[in-house]
Amino acid sequence: MPVSVSGNVPPVLFENARRGDWVAALTLSGGVLDATLIGADAARFSLAFEPTTGVATIIPAEVFDAERYGNGATWQFGLSVRTATGSADLPDTYRITLVGLDDTPP
Repeated sequence: MPVSVSGNVPPVLFENARRGDWVAALTLSGGVLDATLIGADAARFSLAFEPTTGVATIIPAEVFDAERYGNGATWQFGLSVRTATGSADLPDTYRITLVGLDDTPP
């Protein structure tokens, strides 16, 4: 059975976001037993997968600061899944853009 993905990965992440400010939620169907993030920027995000519901929740693994990375910095990741018949990297790539805020005290 082919794996299908539905849900939302917000394309914008505001700098210095607090836990819960940026959350991606994807539903994976097709007998997915496990899922992991892949790609050069995968370690910057954390994925929790619940196989009974097929829901993958992705959150930042760090606080992103525009003064460190630059306003408009981007990160990309994809998904790899394991099913009863094997593992596969899914074709979709998700791109996240950092938006800087004026966080200088007045």
